[in-house]
Amino acid sequence: MPASWTTEEQLTFLNGELPGFRAAQCQQCRPRFLMGLVEHWFEKWPECDALFFSTEDAPAMALTLDNDKKVTVAVGKRKQVR
Repeated sequence: MPASWTTEEQLTFLNGELPGFRAAQCQQCRPRFLMGLVEHWFEKWPECDALFFSTEDAPAMALTLDNDKKVTVAVGKRKQVR
């Protein structure tokens, strides 16, 4: 099996959303569904974690000013897609 960009937990989350996605396709309301999906995704897996470290590491680590700016840009880009 090829490498996946998701963790097992993320894959389980996405698979759980598949019925809702299919229903949104049939009702032609995919964009609204995807906006909700993205919001839920980043509530569970914030950009900061994906860019720099996991939440398990968070108490021991702090972002540099440069890294904090990168997170701000990533969040801004996500919100701009809406």
